[in-house]
Amino acid sequence: MIQHFIEGIFIFENVFPVALICYLIIFAAAWLIGRRKPCAKFIPCYISEFVLTWYSCAILKITGILFTSRGFLPQFSEPFLNGSFVQIPFVGASFQMVALNFFMFVPLGFLLPLALRFKKHRSLKVILIAVLFSVLIETVQIFIGRFFEIDDIIANSLGAVSGTLLWQGIYWIKTKQIKKGILGIVSAFIVGSLFLAGVSYIANGDRLQEELLQKYTDLPEDTELENNLAHIDISSGVDAKASAKTLIEDFDFASVYLEMKMDITNNISQYGPKQAAELKSGSDDILISVYLNEPQTFTFYNNPDITMENVVSWSYDINDGSIWYTDSSGNESLLSFVGRDDAFVRNENLFGQANDLLDKYNQSKNQ
Repeated sequence: MIQHFIEGIFIFENVFPVALICYLIIFAAAWLIGRRKPCAKFIPCYISEFVLTWYSCAILKITGILFTSRGFLPQFSEPFLNGSFVQIPFVGASFQMVALNFFMFVPLGFLLPLALRFKKHRSLKVILIAVLFSVLIETVQIFIGRFFEIDDIIANSLGAVSGTLLWQGIYWIKTKQIKKGILGIVSAFIVGSLFLAGVSYIANGDRLQEELLQKYTDLPEDTELENNLAHIDISSGVDAKASAKTLIEDFDFASVYLEMKMDITNNISQYGPKQAAELKSGSDDILISVYLNEPQTFTFYNNPDITMENVVSWSYDINDGSIWYTDSSGNESLLSFVGRDDAFVRNENLFGQANDLLDKYNQSKNQ
């Protein structure tokens, strides 16, 4: 769960420029139609409005609605319903994911009354907006290859309830209504605690997932690889090559390796075997090659049909996603992206990191 929070922080950093532009456009439009006049005394209000805009942009990116790897808008497809409408809520769900959805919407419940300055029926308005926002997200996800989840709507809505109770409690304390303020804050924690306790009792998805994952041996994490790593290379062309023998000391290589591992894991469902002679990398392609001390076998949860047996080395072509691997007998095999759903999209972040390391190597070589 900590990893998800860290990823969330990175997402907030990435959407900041876009959120700022969006808020300035909204502010300018409100000014032009006479609904807003710039004034120094309203700066706290402007800040809260911007934070709400920033938060909303981050949520839309996390849920795959906007700012996708394919551009500003996602790739729409035929609607898909997974039958969650008739399922008992949270049975078979992941407690961690439900908790993340709950906490993800707590700021919405806090920011809405702060930014929009509701004068009456604050809590009811916040809850209504949160429910509609969550339903909108889940509905759009039907058309972008994701699922409509009743669990998410309930978790999001109750997260917003806790957030607005927390805001209400702080507001009451600020206006000298201490007892009501304490009651509001305590109520926020009670709602969250009761909900999460109930979900932890019902949800068993994490246990089922753990049992399933034990059947697979995906590519190792960087710490696991360290114990069996001979060396890792990044190469382009004949002479351009950067190499490392440890990921503990070479943090840049560790970052590249983890990005490559994530890239393969996310796309492996669209891979299939080919004869190695059918496809060769170009001279300008960037390859990441991993060499092991002892053979390992890799299977994938996202594609049980693929098994890389007794692997002593493998190479990943960033440009087309091809994976060459060699077994302990010296046989070379190839896994290529066959695109069951989409065409292969190069990971620009991985490409940039690998290029940076090659540039550092070339600079040190020329000195």
